[in-house]
Amino acid sequence: LALYGPAEVPARKGPRRAVFEAYNLQLRSSADERSSALTTDGSKEYSWSLHPFSWSPQDDLLLVTRNDWRKVHFMPVVHWLQPNREEVSYSLYPYTGGNMERTELYVIDVQSSARTRIDTGSEPDQQIWPLGWRMGGAEVVFMRADRLLKRLDLMAADVKTGRSRVLLTERQDTFVEGVTLSPQV
Repeated sequence: LALYGPAEVPARKGPRRAVFEAYNLQLRSSADERSSALTTDGSKEYSWSLHPFSWSPQDDLLLVTRNDWRKVHFMPVVHWLQPNREEVSYSLYPYTGGNMERTELYVIDVQSSARTRIDTGSEPDQQIWPLGWRMGGAEVVFMRADRLLKRLDLMAADVKTGRSRVLLTERQDTFVEGVTLSPQV
């Protein structure tokens, strides 16, 4: 599985950074390299991710995602480059009508490791892209799209309660054009 986002993100102010390691997140001191775990429940198919804009303006919260591939089909890919030594790897393949990757959005308090799950809606086949922070760190902003990309919502969520609201919606009969969407980065 590919890592979405950077392996580490330095705090805006201060000598520390958030680090992705072994499917989990850590807080690491830049001064002495000591680490403390922010998450311990990540796994290969249910992994945490950072983003370049993960830190809140006050450096006390992190906006992160948790990517769930547990129900997505993995397709075998055979590599025949070495004579008599084929290798098999597996790639995510969310085939038509099959399960897609699910993205959960969280805000983590770096002092207590407390998590607030952001309400992204109940649609099972939606895609989520975190965008950053607004209003001095009281809200996070993200985009939500349906599977066919016929609806795209710009949303904001309260970092304390996780409640979200729609700021803007774009709908098209075919698909929403003019938006470059990359995986979680």
